Amino acid sequence: MVLFDKYGVNQNKLVEKANKEKSTITRQIDALEKMNLITRESNNEDKRSKLIYLTDADKQLEVLSLSIAGDITKQSEKAITANELEAFKKS
Repeated sequence: MVLFDKYGVNQNKLVEKANKEKSTITRQIDALEKMNLITRESNNEDKRSKLIYLTDADKQLEVLSLSIAGDITKQSEKAITANELEAFKKS
C-alpha cells in the first residue's frame, strides 16, 4: 500500500515500511516489474537509487482493491456489535 500512498518510492523506503529484508523486496519488485505493474526509474536526487512507480494497470488494481477492502470492512462491521467495534478500533 505504500506505493498507493506516495507516487515514486525508493526501494529502501519500501524495505523499511514492509519490515522485510532488502533481498525479499528486490525479488518482489522484480516480479511486479515483469508483470508490468511497476516501473523503476532513476532518482534525480540520488543517482545510486531507483524510484518505484505504479503503472496504469496497477493504479486500476488500487481502485479495485480499495473497493473490495471497503466491502469487507462493511460486512465485518455488520457481524459485530457497536461496542465490539469501538473496542477493536481502540486496540
